[in-house]
Amino acid sequence: LDETMDISVAKATLKSLKKFAQESPQSKFFMIGMADFTLGYCECDLCKQRNEKYGTRGGTVAVFMNVIAREMKKWAAETYPEGREINIIFFAYRWIESPPVVKTANGYDPVHEHVVLEDNIFVRIAPIVANYAYGFTDKRQDLDQVQMIEGWSSIAKNLMFWDYQNQYKNYL
Repeated sequence: LDETMDISVAKATLKSLKKFAQESPQSKFFMIGMADFTLGYCECDLCKQRNEKYGTRGGTVAVFMNVIAREMKKWAAETYPEGREINIIFFAYRWIESPPVVKTANGYDPVHEHVVLEDNIFVRIAPIVANYAYGFTDKRQDLDQVQMIEGWSSIAKNLMFWDYQNQYKNYL
């Protein structure tokens, strides 16, 4: 969190998230995510440099989410001394679905230490092209889907899945 700046995306996000947390004292999960039809992403030089440093656009988002998660954990400890669990959820979706990892002989390794996600972050994966006849990491699945799930699970302790199972020709 850059304390030299009066306002930043992280500070605005934290302000909003703290407000939602105070208004919903029973809630444990808070989503910070993109809209379904987000058509683009920042392509400025700084963002390109960060995406390269952290492996993918998802890596840059992971670093941002870590800042938010750590600050919220600290805020919750100060604001709720009796204890309060606050978890952050973000979508690994569309332009941030690629995990910031490299494939190795033993699985996946993070491209940078800062992309390993905090314990209170949940990655919500949207396996939109998965074949639901098989497990999500089955060798008969689309390879990109398998790598997305295995990659994120190598740097995150918590995964969630967004289900797209609709039968549009016959709802009943």
